[in-house]
Amino acid sequence: MEIFRRHLIAISTALLALAGTGVATASDGSPRGSLPHNRALTRTYLACPARDRRVIRSPTAGSSTELVPAGVRQVLLCRYSAAGLAPESVLPGRLIVHRLVAKLATVKSLASGLDALKTLPGSYSCPADNGTAIIAFFRYRTKSDDPVTIGLSGCLSVTNGHLNRLAGITAPGRNLLRQLEALTQPTSASSKGILTGKIRWVGGDPLSDRPMFTAGVVRIFGLDHKAVTSARVRTGHRFRFELLPGQYQLSVDNNHGCPLETARIRAGHTTRINVPTGCGEY
Repeated sequence: MEIFRRHLIAISTALLALAGTGVATASDGSPRGSLPHNRALTRTYLACPARDRRVIRSPTAGSSTELVPAGVRQVLLCRYSAAGLAPESVLPGRLIVHRLVAKLATVKSLASGLDALKTLPGSYSCPADNGTAIIAFFRYRTKSDDPVTIGLSGCLSVTNGHLNRLAGITAPGRNLLRQLEALTQPTSASSKGILTGKIRWVGGDPLSDRPMFTAGVVRIFGLDHKAVTSARVRTGHRFRFELLPGQYQLSVDNNHGCPLETARIRAGHTTRINVPTGCGEY
């Protein structure tokens, strides 16, 4: 027992000595205390946030003196919807486009363009801001991502949470905004979802020979109750719409008292729903 206790004390002493040296290694062989080589201690955005809720304060080293510090490798562009502008107005502040830019020349061009933006001294007035924005997450090899929020309306302000700049007061700044908007245009099929279905007759005598699926005009509305699009549907045929992500309401012209149907659209997905008509017919 005495020999076992001496061995235990010796092992404990050796472990304490090793911990005191600070040279314990991670699974990749690098010292755990070596911050630049430990990605677990950095903040990386693998995907765009679903909502643009607030300005993200950049944790990147050097972001208090530059919008985009040197050493950037890639940029994840995330575009968010506006309020009151169809068709982006379906759900304000929602993600509508995401794009990863890996071409280094383009990434460096965007970074240098942002760093060259100017501040505007004194007071000034801005047009109405509808909330549409792009958040650019600049990625590094060993540093945390650098999120830069670029407003696409109002003052066209740009910030990383430390520094504030204006993009609309110089020609290079306006060109930079056009480049960012072109890279995030919400027109590709991958940024939209599919809504499909039929017009279903639900009223009248259930034993009649009226077809279950009928013809009519299907209309799509946003949450602001404004019409987004419509389509005429033949008896027994499907309607099909390509829509930006968000929540919509569907109705059939002369639907005989049927309530509006609600559908949620996700980018790259197909949503199937039948729209009722004839609810008040007996």
